[in-house]
Amino acid sequence: ALWLALASPLVPMHLASGAHNDALMVGLLVAGLAVVAARPGRPGPLLAGGVLLGLAAGVKITALVVLPFAALAAIVGPYRIRALVRDGAWVVGGALAALVGATLVAGLGLGFISGLEQGGLVVAWTSPPTAVGQTVGYLLAPFGVHVDALPVTRAIGMVVLVGVLVWLWFRSWRRGEPFWHAALALTATVALSPLFHPWYWLWPLAVLAATARRTRWFAIVTVVSSFLVLADGTGLPRYTKMPGAPLMTLFVIVLVVRLVRSARKGRQPVPVS
Repeated sequence: ALWLALASPLVPMHLASGAHNDALMVGLLVAGLAVVAARPGRPGPLLAGGVLLGLAAGVKITALVVLPFAALAAIVGPYRIRALVRDGAWVVGGALAALVGATLVAGLGLGFISGLEQGGLVVAWTSPPTAVGQTVGYLLAPFGVHVDALPVTRAIGMVVLVGVLVWLWFRSWRRGEPFWHAALALTATVALSPLFHPWYWLWPLAVLAATARRTRWFAIVTVVSSFLVLADGTGLPRYTKMPGAPLMTLFVIVLVVRLVRSARKGRQPVPVS
């Protein structure tokens, strides 16, 4: 976990050299999850963990994705609605209070909501929904059809993201491992957003590195992401839309096919000998 998330090339290349506030967000996020993990069922520590998560969301609102999973991790004993209210409410309450308090103290209001829309102005194939929209345009252009499919594919990506997040939470409710599912939720958030910057990968990576059993694919994505933006700020995806977008679209198709096949195999009854 230390080598993958803390000593990875993404940290010196983008968090330190680039001075992105994602470093502060990830630090507060991991600290909040660590406090919750260390003291489940204890109101004081759970409230403190929630405050840290709320401050992380004050830096970047996407940190709130882990909050429902942190509420599950706060429970001592079997998962029950009563236990969720009893223990998880401290985490959620602390996070929301910290977020509202930081917003009032900063005096910036809810301007971050309109700021989120600015991400849609960047068109780069590193975002799968964006790549699919680009590819649709490329395929239709030779037939004289010029359409902007980005709004549609990006909207579909957001709808799928909401469904995946809800599914992951209920899966964690049934199977446990809330921190692993929180990492998957952050991964889905990064993958299905309309914009991907290399340093965004550190959001889920910091939690994945501490919870995953296999890390090879995470290491590959880390190394590739580290060199997508050059030292002078040049973003390579901007100059590699072709073949970048079609290749990313092909990867999405392969991934969806594999997921569907895996789901079908999981539903097949086990033969009795």
